[in-house]
Amino acid sequence: MLSDRSEGQLQRLARTLTERFGVDLICQGDNAYTNGKVIVLPSLAKPMSELLERVVVGFLDHEIAHVAFSLMGDSGGC
Repeated sequence: MLSDRSEGQLQRLARTLTERFGVDLICQGDNAYTNGKVIVLPSLAKPMSELLERVVVGFLDHEIAHVAFSLMGDSGGC
């Protein structure tokens, strides 16, 4: 299980990245995606295991990379 400190680190990472790139972050459903203005991550129960936290960080990194480097007019998803 994650400690409160680890959960805080994930929250800080999300806040830092969303502020840096000017996007909003919401957790809902069971998919991760972005439209360039909003990043959606899957809604997950707390507490998360360390493995699940790594997966969520990977989703966030992936979607931030789309915001930073993709042309959002592209209709292809990833």
